[in-house]
Amino acid sequence: MHHLESNRDYRTNATQDLRPDGLQRDITDYYDGCHELYLKYWCDEESLALHYGYWDSSAPYRHQEALVKMNAYLYAQAGIQPGERVLDAGCGVGGSAIWMARERGNPVVGISLSARQIHAAREFAERHGVSELTQFEVADYLQTPFPDASFDVIWAVESLCHCVDKGEFLREAFRLLRPNGRLAISDAFMLQREIDATQWQTLSALLDGWRLPNLCILDDFRQMLTAQGFREVVEQDVSAPTRPSSEFMYRQARRYMPLTRLGRWLGLLSPSELTNEQAAMAQYRVFGEGLARQTVFTARK
Repeated sequence: MHHLESNRDYRTNATQDLRPDGLQRDITDYYDGCHELYLKYWCDEESLALHYGYWDSSAPYRHQEALVKMNAYLYAQAGIQPGERVLDAGCGVGGSAIWMARERGNPVVGISLSARQIHAAREFAERHGVSELTQFEVADYLQTPFPDASFDVIWAVESLCHCVDKGEFLREAFRLLRPNGRLAISDAFMLQREIDATQWQTLSALLDGWRLPNLCILDDFRQMLTAQGFREVVEQDVSAPTRPSSEFMYRQARRYMPLTRLGRWLGLLSPSELTNEQAAMAQYRVFGEGLARQTVFTARK
């Protein structure tokens, strides 16, 4: 059996050492290596979303619409108001930030470790006509360059999973929020501490493939929120509404597996593209077997 801890780096094929700067380099290399892959096979230039979609009772609808619905769902759950200043912590290519600016009129600052993503986000913001409302910078969400009480909302959609100690993220978020500011998080959390060898193999494929040091234990994260001083904590299980996205990703991975094998044989694919396929397959099993679940957390400072 494997005993899991929330704040430990479990990567087994790290290209760098396991120090924080090594993890940052791995994350940047992964997203830079999969940049075109995401834009071609997961999102389009309308959604620009690198996260799971939200499939509500109005389904069926397109995958791209579900990606946008996740933005709308989290925005509503967090009670964000038009005009409030938002930090998109781990903004990817700017999808959520651009959506909030364009659809709700929020000024949004987006940060990412990847200079390539930030360059793309600025270009996409200009195409969508929201350059004046958005700002994109290369920065670490654990140590941001912004003053205390700079934001009304800290928004983190499937980015929290990339840091080792989730408590560090919460401490920085608390510092950055204004009084009564809100935290909006959507991510995957482990449901059990003890897993067997087969489950560990599946989880490792997910962590290594997406350069995740760990998935925080759900019970631990609840305690971290209250220990940091957040109040009005609301937790919502969104496993069912996000399950179709997990299935879609799995089908895509299986569909393009012959091309991936050919690309591997010809040496045409980056290491990130190769491991992304294993993660796409593994995530389906991790969620399907009940090892982890997608959860939305909102809280107030």
